[in-house]
Amino acid sequence: MGLRPKGAPGPEYLVSLSAARLEDAEGRIWVLLTEMLDVTEREKARARMRLLSSVREHVGRTLDVVATCEELVQAVVPDLADIAVVEVVDAVVRGEAPPPHSLGPEVPLRRAAFGHSSSTEQIHAHPLGDVRALPFSTPYAQTLAEPSRSAMGLFAGSCPSHRDITRAAASRTRTPY
Repeated sequence: MGLRPKGAPGPEYLVSLSAARLEDAEGRIWVLLTEMLDVTEREKARARMRLLSSVREHVGRTLDVVATCEELVQAVVPDLADIAVVEVVDAVVRGEAPPPHSLGPEVPLRRAAFGHSSSTEQIHAHPLGDVRALPFSTPYAQTLAEPSRSAMGLFAGSCPSHRDITRAAASRTRTPY
């Protein structure tokens, strides 16, 4: 069941509600016990697991890099993201091996997939298939150029949960596709 405190803005809480009655020896109701348990985080975790399961099931069924990028976008929009953009090293789309090192600002990326959850038409800043280098001043380009830096401080802001997520992501080995 979803609940939101009366008049309170923000997301609703998901709760599990249980009720049981206690009776005396003659069957008269003595007391009604109720328990309300906040299960919001548990349900969010279940939703993330369903999403990951869907990604495993539907993404990467082909060796076609662009098709895999499109599958990834379809798997995450709208359940995880309102908009998803996948840009891949252009050489990889052409069948070459990815660079064995960090990507410098001169490495061209191809916009391989785009998706959005809006019912209105989205205007693309860069159309699908567009090949370009990312401007080095963007957090994306800085992360590709220096993966150990990741997006730490570039997107994270002061929110501890964002910092923790970013730090965990930065500790993993990254590939450019």
